[in-house]
Amino acid sequence: MIDCFVFLKKQPAQQRSLDSVNRILDSSRQILAVAGYEALSTNRIAQEAGVNVASVYQYFPDKEAILCTLYLHWVAPVYAIYDDMLAQARQGLPFVAMARQLESRQSQLYENTWGYQHMAHLVEMLPALRQLENEHVQRSATYLADLLSAYREGWPRAQLLTYGAMLYRVIGTFNTAYATAKPSEKALILRIYRRTLIGMLRIYLNARTPKGLPQLA
Repeated sequence: MIDCFVFLKKQPAQQRSLDSVNRILDSSRQILAVAGYEALSTNRIAQEAGVNVASVYQYFPDKEAILCTLYLHWVAPVYAIYDDMLAQARQGLPFVAMARQLESRQSQLYENTWGYQHMAHLVEMLPALRQLENEHVQRSATYLADLLSAYREGWPRAQLLTYGAMLYRVIGTFNTAYATAKPSEKALILRIYRRTLIGMLRIYLNARTPKGLPQLA
C-alpha cells in the first residue's frame, strides 16, 4: 500500500484532525469538479471545508501538496488490487481465474471516474503530478510483470517489464475512454476492454518465445 498522506506537513494523529484533512480534500475535489483548477485556491478550499486558511496550511504546505494527495488517493485502490492479485497468483490461483478476476476488479474501479475526469489533464500541466504519474506507471508495469512471471518461467525481466507496460497502457486507455464516454457508450467500452485484456493475457501465456517484443521507451 502507499502512504496517501506523505505530502502532509503534519500527520493527523486524532480523528478530529483526520476529519479536518478529509474535509479539505473533499472540498478540493468538489471545486475541481465544479469550477476547475483555475478556481482552486487555499482560501476557497478553506471556505468550502468550513475551516480557516491557517488550518489548511497546518496540514498542507501549498496547493500542490493537496493535488498530490488527491492523486495518491485516486490510485490507492489500484495498489490494493495489485497486492491481493499477486498474492493469490503466487499461492496458485489458476491463470484463467486470475485473468477474469483482474478484469472484474479493475472494472469495479470504473465507477470512480473522478480522477480521470478532473485530474488526468493536470498530470500534463504540473511537474509534481507528472512525477507521481511516472512512478505509478513504472510501479504498475513492475506489478504486472511480477504477476505474469507467476505463470511462466524463462522470460527475461526486460521482456516482462515491456509486456507489463503494454498491459498497463491498455488498461489506462480504456479507463480514460470509459470516464469520458457518454452513458450509452460505457457498456460497449467495458465489453471491448474485457476482451482486449483477457486476450493480451492469453497471448502471453501461449507465446512460444519472448523474442521480438517491441521495447517501449
